[in-house]
Amino acid sequence: MRKIIRRIIFVFSLISFNLPTEGAVSSTIIARENDKQIERLKKWLEDNFPQTEIKILNFETNEAKNILSQLELEFIPAVVWENFTSLEGWEDLVKKFRLIVKDNYACLPQELMERLAVLELYKRKTIPKRLDIFSMSFCPYSKQAETRLINHIKRNNLDIDLKIHYLVKIKDGRLSALHGLKELNENRRRVIIQKYWPDKFLRYLLLHKNNSYRKAIRVLGIKYTQLKEKMDEADKLLLDDYQLAKELKIYASPTFLWQNKFLISNLEQLAMFSPFEKKIRIEEMDQNLQGKIQIVMFFSPKCHACHKVREKILPPIISKYKDLIEFVEYDIEEPQNFNYLLELEEKYGILEQGSIPKIFIGNNVLTGVNEIQNNLEKIILGYLGKGEIVTSLKREPKEEKISEKIINLFKTFTLGEILFAGLLDGINPCAFTTLIFFLSFLSFAGYYKREIFYIGTFFILSVFLTYFLLGLGLFKFILKMKIYRILAEIFYKGVGILVIVLALINLYEFYRFRKTKNFEDIKLKLPHALKWRIQSIIGKGYRKEEKEGKSVSIIKLILLSWVIGFIVSILESVCTGQVYLPTITFITKVSNLRIKAIFYLLVYNLMFIIPLVVIFILVLYGFTSERFSKFAQKHLAKIKLVTAIFFFSLFFLLWRLR
Repeated sequence: MRKIIRRIIFVFSLISFNLPTEGAVSSTIIARENDKQIERLKKWLEDNFPQTEIKILNFETNEAKNILSQLELEFIPAVVWENFTSLEGWEDLVKKFRLIVKDNYACLPQELMERLAVLELYKRKTIPKRLDIFSMSFCPYSKQAETRLINHIKRNNLDIDLKIHYLVKIKDGRLSALHGLKELNENRRRVIIQKYWPDKFLRYLLLHKNNSYRKAIRVLGIKYTQLKEKMDEADKLLLDDYQLAKELKIYASPTFLWQNKFLISNLEQLAMFSPFEKKIRIEEMDQNLQGKIQIVMFFSPKCHACHKVREKILPPIISKYKDLIEFVEYDIEEPQNFNYLLELEEKYGILEQGSIPKIFIGNNVLTGVNEIQNNLEKIILGYLGKGEIVTSLKREPKEEKISEKIINLFKTFTLGEILFAGLLDGINPCAFTTLIFFLSFLSFAGYYKREIFYIGTFFILSVFLTYFLLGLGLFKFILKMKIYRILAEIFYKGVGILVIVLALINLYEFYRFRKTKNFEDIKLKLPHALKWRIQSIIGKGYRKEEKEGKSVSIIKLILLSWVIGFIVSILESVCTGQVYLPTITFITKVSNLRIKAIFYLLVYNLMFIIPLVVIFILVLYGFTSERFSKFAQKHLAKIKLVTAIFFFSLFFLLWRLR
């Protein structure tokens, strides 16, 4: 009987944590009962400490609390060892895993435990719905995590009290940041915006992801002077963040603190908690997609680049992956679709709003022909290779209305931006070529300066009025007609051919003059066949009859120039003012902003015709000025070369717009 008792005592002494035997050190996991992370920790210990036995100790026991207190650990789960120094090679293990050794114990440090598990800071008070993020503003991992998290919160309308803290250092008594002074200054701006403009802070983060802070605050309606006035307070706020991070032993970016209690190192761990759990994202999927990758495109029927994407780039891709993708497109000429585009651009942190063609696929955004052509198929293959399901961006049609987002976008427009946009869009190769060719023909046909002036003036007025009416939403039905695309295509190709012909004529005459030095021999004349063809198109009734000695009715010429200006404007009304014109057009329907919207539309179109007016004055002066005629004779070769380059440039611009 005594022998049996002795054996029982001996066995208990081997497995007891408080009575260790040499060579029998246990790896003890202190955790709450039924903690789902225990199995993962056990696997890690088996791989890294195979020479130890694994023991699970309930956090609620006095033994566990005594050990945590002795090691000054304020988190669970925790991994500890007693009599750790009895293990062979324990010094190497300490160095490898940066173990904390104190008295008779050793434990894994918090920094390592954060990577292995979600840590519960059991001494801290629970604050429901509170999420703290510890971040560095220039850290790419933080940017990605913040974007995904903010979009998730907005998409699901989650009631979350979000607070972002910025990790800084103190060096020689002064604040510093890991990525230098630029990051420190950005941290300063962010803590100020978060405190004084909390309702705009999350959108600022999305906007600043790909844009300068000045552009971001301008879009948000925060004046630079207002921000600068409050910057003196920034360092105090950053010091508060520094003290909190030091207290919690947080050094990595990003790190999350959920409910003021759970320390989390990545979004995958955060997804263990409701309302961030992964099943929420799965429920957002459109059940009709059946796992297909969805491609959402925004376009305008007026946009040549959009039609190139829709007619040439997308069809072979859609055909190739038809069983794996679903393609959805939205016309931004409809206000509900334009509003949806603004919503998505805000969610993805895109500052240059309204640009088309634009494609959204998963977490990716592609803008313009080149980006779509070069990257769309690669992105599709990337999602297919990873086996990822792409969240649906498709939405049900909504009632047509002018949303607050469109109104707010309009309010961010400045007069200077409208002036510049109109001037830039006024560089119109089709209108330039048509006007130059039309006036040139009339000059060579024998019309006088007064007649040419009237014709050019009414051509420009026709362009102005047509674009203004287009901005008000008139002629919308024409742009939606199928024949419009055919006529526009023919018009573009015709102008392209004409530009090349004029460029080659000037280049040829430059070569001839360099060779013969004969001014009269190469003086610009339309080829006889081409001149006869154009005259026959315009009609005998619209040119000067030399035999009868009478001029064409000026009214007929004005009407002709007006019609040509209208046709050119309708066929050339593509990709101009992509963000400004749709927005202004929609706002003209909002009563309290209508006057301002119409004023902006007038300003835009006045600036739009300025380049055309400049071209008209130069052409008119060139045909009617004796001084210019003498100058041309003296520098004819250079003028011909410059003119040829000008026409080639117009062709290049025309090709770029296609």
